Amino acid sequence: MKKNKLIIFILLICLSINSFSQSKNIMGKPIPENIMNSKLYNIAGDSLVLSTIIEENKGKVIYINFWASWCKTCRYEMPYSVKLDKKFSDNDVKFIYISTDEVYLAWIDALNKVSNEGLNYKLDSAAKAEIKNYFNIKGIPYIIILDKNGNIAAKNAKYPSNVKSETQITKILNIK
Repeated sequence: MKKNKLIIFILLICLSINSFSQSKNIMGKPIPENIMNSKLYNIAGDSLVLSTIIEENKGKVIYINFWASWCKTCRYEMPYSVKLDKKFSDNDVKFIYISTDEVYLAWIDALNKVSNEGLNYKLDSAAKAEIKNYFNIKGIPYIIILDKNGNIAAKNAKYPSNVKSETQITKILNIK
């Protein structure tokens, strides 16, 4: 009986390690097609897919901030993100804000309160689980940075209020 429990325990550890290592293997790789086809909505309510936004900003470092109106930490971090956005506005960095809100009006109301006039989109409910699983998102805010080639340069990047966030973006910006 103890031998069976030990085998099960070892198998669980192996599965956990495999799951953890798979989440690490996405660094330096492009976002897969199923995630690129995730549906988003702009402020006007028009739908588009993530690949459209990535393509429009090809050749730039892309800073993607996943957030929600109900998230206190997200709202606290937003002014810092907007400040970073302005600081890098003359560089090849594009800041994209993707809300995970379910309610459109809650998202719009929060945008007005945090004074974020950047590239703002709301994630379609059906795409949330797939994105959450792929990036191993445990909570928001969650920041992903793509290099100029569209490859994942950072996942779960530093919060904008962290003094190291600017250094992180600068480092990725200098990738050739």
